[in-house]
Amino acid sequence: SEHEEWEHASSCRILMEHLLRINDLNMPHLIAAARFHDIGHNVFRGLVPKRFGMIEDAARSESKGIARHRMEESIIHMTHSEAGAILLESWGFPESVWKPILYHHYEQVPPDYQFETAVLQFVDWIDSKARERNIDDPMKFILAHAGLEELDPKPWVKIQLRMVRYNEMRIR
Repeated sequence: SEHEEWEHASSCRILMEHLLRINDLNMPHLIAAARFHDIGHNVFRGLVPKRFGMIEDAARSESKGIARHRMEESIIHMTHSEAGAILLESWGFPESVWKPILYHHYEQVPPDYQFETAVLQFVDWIDSKARERNIDDPMKFILAHAGLEELDPKPWVKIQLRMVRYNEMRIR
């Protein structure tokens, strides 16, 4: 649902802020990228509501093992990451925000955005695992650019799950 998507984006932003803070990195564009990385879902919801509904239905039914962006490619012939990047670029967001969003589900990432994309992939993956959402595992060679390839995701998922539960209780 739209509400769940915004909760996911919000908790990805919080995790991104935490990762940047503990690593003493000043990269506010990554905080914005985490917040808006799935805005393409809203583009699809508004522009192609029937096809978006088909993806929603498939995500809830027998297609549970298939990542959502793979369903988008087959039904809409575009992913939410592409739609979101186009929207954010048209709104005047800098390339440093929309490029990691564009590539956050792709294997081919331009060298100048590999670090940002790797961190965004990691944050999206950890929060999705905490929420039990289908998502492809991040690519090891991309994670290597962020120094995250050896990181054990289990403690991060546990921490994120606690944060998700805390935020949900706070919102209610």
